[in-house]
Amino acid sequence: MRVLILFLGLSLISLHFTVAQNSAKSFDWVKVNPSEKFEEFDWSVLPKGITKEMVLSVVSSPYVSGKDPITILPVADKFYALLPCRFEVLVWRGEEWENLYKGYTAGFNCQAFFFVRNDVLYSYGKYGFWRAHSELVYFDFQSGYWENVKAKNTPVDYAGVLPFLIDNKLVTIMGQYINQSAGIDDVEKNGFYFDFETGEWIPLKVKIPNQPDFSMWMNPTFDLRDFGFHSYKYQAEVGLVALNKKDLTLNFRKFDYTPVRDHTFSYSRGNEAWFFDKSSNLIYFDFDKDLKSSFSKLGEIELMTDWPKEEVESESDWRNWMIGILAIAFLSVLFLKSKNRKGLSDEDEKELEVQESTNDPIDEEVSIIIRTLSEHPIKSFEVDAFDRILGIDTIENLDYRRVKRNRLIKSVNDHYMEAYGKPFIERTRLEQDKRIVIYQVIG
Repeated sequence: MRVLILFLGLSLISLHFTVAQNSAKSFDWVKVNPSEKFEEFDWSVLPKGITKEMVLSVVSSPYVSGKDPITILPVADKFYALLPCRFEVLVWRGEEWENLYKGYTAGFNCQAFFFVRNDVLYSYGKYGFWRAHSELVYFDFQSGYWENVKAKNTPVDYAGVLPFLIDNKLVTIMGQYINQSAGIDDVEKNGFYFDFETGEWIPLKVKIPNQPDFSMWMNPTFDLRDFGFHSYKYQAEVGLVALNKKDLTLNFRKFDYTPVRDHTFSYSRGNEAWFFDKSSNLIYFDFDKDLKSSFSKLGEIELMTDWPKEEVESESDWRNWMIGILAIAFLSVLFLKSKNRKGLSDEDEKELEVQESTNDPIDEEVSIIIRTLSEHPIKSFEVDAFDRILGIDTIENLDYRRVKRNRLIKSVNDHYMEAYGKPFIERTRLEQDKRIVIYQVIG
């Protein structure tokens, strides 16, 4: 009996050790090139947890819409695949990928930076609907939708080319301002960071002697535990720039970035990264060792604690001016109303009061919608998300909801057109699927 108990005890310990080993995270992220056929690939190089079936299945997914890498991230005990320019969230079910996203939005998060923080899936930026952006959204597993992270001072028409997660901050450097409608295409030599604790975007400074002024928009960025790296060109030399998250230094190494940029399959663990081409030839980085042996210091970044004083003061002055102008306009309206009422008969005045009371609710509703959409960080919506903002998502009859939506849009656009000479909301259809309507705030 004692022998049996001892045997069972040892078996349970062995089983626990095996489960712990298998559940240990064997990678932080995986990148898969969806344009590769993997005909010559050596499948033995895959990290634990990733299988041939998972890779071949995800690259053949109907949701793939470009050549940018697919990102696979581990969260808890599951694997999730995220596709650029798409909001689909695919979870591996053992034999196939299942889409958890219940909406239809696409084209908003092209070249996005996907990452995990506290077991939550996030997507940052980077480009959508003809402009760069720094919108930060997270996936709500219960609702099946992406929700925006509430943020103050979000940079307008800006996206960081090099986004890295450092503790409770999302740091974005060497970005670009892009707004094709307004003809904006400017390089940002410095950058911004988002503080998850305060919910605020704050400027940062990049300090590089004789810093070049060129765009690195198209090349991918790779984020590791204590480092992040990207292609860079400095004084006619092409190579890598690596951010050391511990001391915020920027370091440079001469290197041919092309095989890294065009790799077939890659993954990272800690401060190591493996990149394979279509024949499984390997490029390997260990930044704990490589930074000391192969890189030289290029510069550093400085995380500011607040917006520059002059910008805050100018914003305050602008608000004071606006408050003054609105107050004068309000008093003028009251004066004109009282003046116009003089000489009216009692019946005419009662009729006027009825008209005003009839118009007040729609005016107030329109004002609330304009204010809500103006303050909302996301400016493009699929129909379900747009209905929630309009407050009509609880209407069960879809035909009546559509009529209500169209009436509200017309009222908002008529009001805005009268005030500013242009509509506030515009309907567009996705190039990839003309059946999907996107409601875009353009005012």
